Amino acid sequence: MRKLSLAAVLPALHLLTSAVVVGWRFLPLADPSRSVTLWFALNGPVLVLIDLAKLIFTLAWVSPHVSPVLTGQRAIYFIFLVGGLALWFFVGRLVDNFLRRKSLIHTPQHRLISLILIGWGVRLAFDSMEWILPRYPGQRHSSAHLTSGVIILIWSLLLIFLPAIKFATRRVART
Repeated sequence: MRKLSLAAVLPALHLLTSAVVVGWRFLPLADPSRSVTLWFALNGPVLVLIDLAKLIFTLAWVSPHVSPVLTGQRAIYFIFLVGGLALWFFVGRLVDNFLRRKSLIHTPQHRLISLILIGWGVRLAFDSMEWILPRYPGQRHSSAHLTSGVIILIWSLLLIFLPAIKFATRRVART
């Protein structure tokens, strides 16, 4: 009998949990609740995709040609849903390969992916600082906001150090 792979289970779990936390409508009516904020933090790397989408859709030469369906909060939650599915698929695949002690073949593409992940982690670290640090003197963040910032910071550190360690060990092994 074949084992169930985490690469299949984690995205399905993300879809189900997103439907429960955010709601089937994928558009909260008011400001995001505490559970939605924490759910965004647990899927921290997707926040960089949302920032990228906001940047692209607000460019002067793109915005007149973008459908109204692709703008606003619905687009953010859709990107979050699809990006989260991809994120948890890759996390599940990494864990499956680790549990099977299957090593990945190291090619130049893996070096490029490692550098992209390190850059992604650095960008995410700046996002986490926005969540943790006050924007003006005397501002107090809620506990959910601080917890979300710490979770995003953990994601960013993982995205920076895991590829960096793998990158460094490959360089040492070669010399």
